[in-house]
Amino acid sequence: MRAIRKGAVGLMAVVAISVACSDQSSPIDVTMRDPAHAPSFGHQEAAGTVDTVVSILQRDVPLAAPVSVTEVIDRDGGMIQLQEGGLKVHFPAGALTRKTRITITALEGSSVAYTFEPHGIKFKEAVTIDQAYQGTNAFAGGLSHYHGAYFPEDDGVDKLTGKARVTELFPIEVDQLGKKLRFKIKHFSGYLISVG
Repeated sequence: MRAIRKGAVGLMAVVAISVACSDQSSPIDVTMRDPAHAPSFGHQEAAGTVDTVVSILQRDVPLAAPVSVTEVIDRDGGMIQLQEGGLKVHFPAGALTRKTRITITALEGSSVAYTFEPHGIKFKEAVTIDQAYQGTNAFAGGLSHYHGAYFPEDDGVDKLTGKARVTELFPIEVDQLGKKLRFKIKHFSGYLISVG
């Protein structure tokens, strides 16, 4: 119990410092997993509600045009993969209450950013986003810090600067064995991986 309290206090301190220091740089946190152990991913809430500008993880090879995939997911759950973007979205059983047509679109350009439809849908259970980090600039300059980040509007992503205005940050877990970044969400719109 004492270790849980220390972890919670530490997380609150990181969030408080991140939000307080948001001067156009990204408030970031990362949880690294030992590659010798399989990662365990528990339920995670948003690291914080913010209004800040972050730098976006960049692809080594830009997408020439937006790339989309559409699947129907029902109350039994399922997975949608956007191969060209290195993205997998896992819907647990019970996340949706009825059959729903889900569309995921990777934005054109180098930024690792996506829109999800139907816009505004809320999930009963957290949905997991897995982003492959091979083929990106992740860890290019050594160990970096990452967050999943929510952007409410497409025009909030600046393709020229690789920055975006975001309003929610989510803790990311780095799965070194699977070479992916993972975070959980409870609603749809636009999500990206922030780096700093």
